[in-house]
Amino acid sequence: MLDQILQLQPVLVIELLVLGLVAGFLAGLLGIGGGMLMVPFLTWILNAKGFAPDITIKMAVATSLTTICFTSLSSVRAHHKKGAVLWPITWALAPGILIGSFIGAQFAAALPTKLLSVFSRYLSLTPPCKCF
Repeated sequence: MLDQILQLQPVLVIELLVLGLVAGFLAGLLGIGGGMLMVPFLTWILNAKGFAPDITIKMAVATSLTTICFTSLSSVRAHHKKGAVLWPITWALAPGILIGSFIGAQFAAALPTKLLSVFSRYLSLTPPCKCF
């Protein structure tokens, strides 16, 4: 099954390019996490490709986190050039973020997939709803 996704059929490549473009654009423009877009759409794509539903959300989260590294580096570079990054605050936040992300990853691995899926959907929908 993993071989199917790794072959990257032309339609899948186009879907992933568009998803990456939109997520990267919004991450750079608004500073929102690309994962808010990527996780639901990657889950949908993986399900459509026939992956077992009990692992797709975890695969989508892991893949999204990996790609966020690239969007983050690109955005940080651009904002740093404009003097907009508050490095002392960044360094003060970094230890907590590292520890929290490690603990969060342990919880995600241990949680039942259905519960993780519901939690992910709730977090994805809550912030936009509070904007209005």
